[in-house]
Amino acid sequence: MSCFILEINALIYNFFMIETVKNTQHKILNFIGQIVWINAKITTENKRNLKKFKTFKLGYAFLIIFACLISFANLFVPAGENSSTAAKVVISSAQIPVFFIFVGDYVLHLMTYHLHYKKKNAFHTYLKFFISYYSIVAFLCILASINLISLFANINDIDKKVLDFFNALGMVRILRLLIVLQIFAPFAIIFRVFKDQSKVLINVFVLVIVLIVLFALVIWNAEVSHYNEQVNEFVNANLNGMSFEEAKVALQNHPDYPQFPSNSVSNFGNSLYFTTITLTTIGYGDFSPQSPTAKIIVIVISIVGIALIAIPSGVIAGSFLQQMQNKITQKQGEKHND
Repeated sequence: MSCFILEINALIYNFFMIETVKNTQHKILNFIGQIVWINAKITTENKRNLKKFKTFKLGYAFLIIFACLISFANLFVPAGENSSTAAKVVISSAQIPVFFIFVGDYVLHLMTYHLHYKKKNAFHTYLKFFISYYSIVAFLCILASINLISLFANINDIDKKVLDFFNALGMVRILRLLIVLQIFAPFAIIFRVFKDQSKVLINVFVLVIVLIVLFALVIWNAEVSHYNEQVNEFVNANLNGMSFEEAKVALQNHPDYPQFPSNSVSNFGNSLYFTTITLTTIGYGDFSPQSPTAKIIVIVISIVGIALIAIPSGVIAGSFLQQMQNKITQKQGEKHND
């Protein structure tokens, strides 16, 4: 009988110990989750704990900002034999702790995602994390550090091209930097504005892409047709008893044979580039229309571009002012309650 009671007591003790461990783990993960997730709200009402949470959260944000800024140091070392080997070694070595910071950042977010995205099915929870915007950005930040292999191993030309590709992914860390900057109120307001007006901005963006492609096709066709007309006129004026095709071949080396000007749109790629900088009202001047049709289209594109740019600018400015007004009203309400 006494043995049975002892076994019952042991089971009860183990049960409570397991529950205690689970509760402790949950508290630790909850603490970590509120720190690493920028948009996570701090749930504690204790002022002392609130200050501690904010300090850790700010410290973690500065750690990620520091890692992002250090990772951009590679941009200051030019490629080639003339670049300083010492500078390359120092900057590349500095990327080692950056790599571990980004790995740790990814793991901490993975461990605490079930608290951020509460769902009973664990498989769906972690699947949601792996395909989420943050997970993709964080994973690409880790891949960008694969070029560190070159510090410890000899690489051939093919491997170097692969490593250079992964190194180019370092630009993704700009997105990670933008995510963490949301901890500061001004940046949080800006991101909230873009999130609130995302539908309008996406619709305008899609419209711009469609217009660019359509106008690029029309300009390309107009420019090529204009060039072909010049060629046909020149060949017809110099047939000299030959057929059109024979004269066209024979006259190609003629000094007066029409040529595509270097600043004209001769292919779809150039047309796409020219249309984009015209629609966005940048206009570098490296390309210019030659045909009358293309010149008329450029005028239309410029007018449409001014109108289209005004739409997102007005939407963003109006929403930003509204967010600022809401922030001021909220602060005034908090002061009144105090």
